[in-house]
Amino acid sequence: MQVGERIRIWRKKSGLTLKDVSEKIKISQGSLSDIENNNSYPSFDTIQSFCSHTTINLEWLVSGKGKMFDENKP
Repeated sequence: MQVGERIRIWRKKSGLTLKDVSEKIKISQGSLSDIENNNSYPSFDTIQSFCSHTTINLEWLVSGKGKMFDENKP
């Protein structure tokens, strides 16, 4: 499974729309859709933004290991 697929799974389990997430991490909905569909790979800044502004766990996001949600975030 690629990073984009993990983002989509996390987003749906979080009950968020493309719009919700794109606004949180400050990228366009189209760019997020491209990432989720594995048409592009998120930049380091985008991955960092995901981890800073959402509940997604960095280790799970980049490797698929560990827990999906970072338990240290509200």
